[in-house]
Amino acid sequence: MVKRILAGLAGILTLVSAALFTLGAVLVAPLGVLGARAIARRHGRVLTRGAAWLGAVVASFVAVALVMAAVFMSMPPDVVKEVRAAADSAQANQKPPEIPKWLERMNPAARQQAAVNNQLMQNNAFLVIGGIVGSLMACSILGTIAGSIGWLASMLFAYAFSGRWIRAGDEAPPPIPMDE
Repeated sequence: MVKRILAGLAGILTLVSAALFTLGAVLVAPLGVLGARAIARRHGRVLTRGAAWLGAVVASFVAVALVMAAVFMSMPPDVVKEVRAAADSAQANQKPPEIPKWLERMNPAARQQAAVNNQLMQNNAFLVIGGIVGSLMACSILGTIAGSIGWLASMLFAYAFSGRWIRAGDEAPPPIPMDE
């Protein structure tokens, strides 16, 4: 009984301390584990550690994406224009870097490629798509970190409430008792 109480306290401590660093995204990870458990039960399966981890990470990813979208939506519209103007003025005051001679010897088309890159960086659609892809990558990284920490806390909670750990995927299920 003492182990179960300590596991529950460790789970609470893990969630509370990680909530400060993940802006609360870790708090939805146990809900993702419960969602994965419900899906597994609906299909007549037992929840495994891998499925529990995946549920925790997906829930945390969604939470991080929603928080990031809320932050971007709450920004005043002038912020994007100010950042763009500051970037343009910094770029205008800076002369383009010279291509090293060894690179020109190895790749004679390096000057043309640099010109194409500069044109691409002036394209608003490219910058918007790059920003979206970068935001999705940031959400997936932060969601994976928060989800993994939340999964750990969920494992501790599962042990605290049931006295058993969530099964690994390769364990055989217990035999079904036969009525005689």
